[in-house]
Amino acid sequence: MLIAADELGNKWNYKASFLDEFIQRELIGEDSIDLWKENYKKPDEYCCLFVVHGDFAGFVYIPFPED
Repeated sequence: MLIAADELGNKWNYKASFLDEFIQRELIGEDSIDLWKENYKKPDEYCCLFVVHGDFAGFVYIPFPED
């Protein structure tokens, strides 16, 4: 846990994770690992978020500011 929903006037939980955890929890199947890696964006340019909100669950990439 990085930031809990009740901290800093926030309503979301923020947690850090690794690809291995997504595989262990079967959120990414063994047969999808290569596809996931192909679509993963450069970590020095994008923040990768796994978002769960209502019926939506998926990876979202947010670009870091350029300056």
